[in-house]
Amino acid sequence: SIGLISTPPSLRARFPRDQKQMRSLTVVLCLLGCLLPLVSSSAVPTALPRLPRHPSVYELNTRVVVNELKQKLGRASLDDIPDTTLDELERAGFDIVYLLGVWQTGKYGMDMAKRLCKDAGLPDADAACSPFSITAYTVHKDFGGDGALARLRARLNLRGMRLMVDFVPNHLAVDHTWTAQKPHMFVQGTTDELAREPVNYFQSGSLVLAHGRDPYFDGWEDTAQLNYGVADTRKEMEGLLCKTAAMADGLRCDMAMLVCPEILEQTWGSSGKLAPTGGQKGAS
Repeated sequence: SIGLISTPPSLRARFPRDQKQMRSLTVVLCLLGCLLPLVSSSAVPTALPRLPRHPSVYELNTRVVVNELKQKLGRASLDDIPDTTLDELERAGFDIVYLLGVWQTGKYGMDMAKRLCKDAGLPDADAACSPFSITAYTVHKDFGGDGALARLRARLNLRGMRLMVDFVPNHLAVDHTWTAQKPHMFVQGTTDELAREPVNYFQSGSLVLAHGRDPYFDGWEDTAQLNYGVADTRKEMEGLLCKTAAMADGLRCDMAMLVCPEILEQTWGSSGKLAPTGGQKGAS
């Protein structure tokens, strides 16, 4: 069973006019993460079989798969995943193929990965940006772009299988265009906080923004924390959610619990950072 998510009183007091909209988006995010793999998209052929109560999912690490194909072919994209591979998955009885990390990532995350490789004595060639440090919800250029994903989805659907991809509601990449163009949509900090907690904050132009994080660990250095206390954030992320859902048959919502009101309150509530910033009054 799925229950509605309640909002702590401190959050209701902070932006009461938008409490219903915040709850609605949170419910949408959590429900879609749970239910999208279990229903058919309008873009999916009606010939697809009904999913079983407990569908079986096969995960493919997109970058690993494409890199292995490049070693064999000299170049590769999602189009080069052989039909024979998909046939094997169909014969094995899988209902859903989950492609981990299909979205575009950026230079900041790659530079961080190269630095970590250097510290570990590994070559740059072994570096790979975190797939959850997303600069755009478009299919990575290394994988063939949106068209290649659509063609792979069609090939899976022809075999009675569905495609599932990631959606990350809690944060975006440090070098996503919004951190410069729409900084009010992110949790902001102070220069004192940056000096005291450099693992949790970063400088973005004249502002200090927070890295994405959960209540128990330090921030993820290659991410920027979205501020769901701002109406623009909820509107823009709802748009991205709908766009992403239309590109696949199901979504895996990474760290979805972090945008539940109780967790937002636990992580950021006492700091007052979820109050609208930059003159944004939380209007619907």
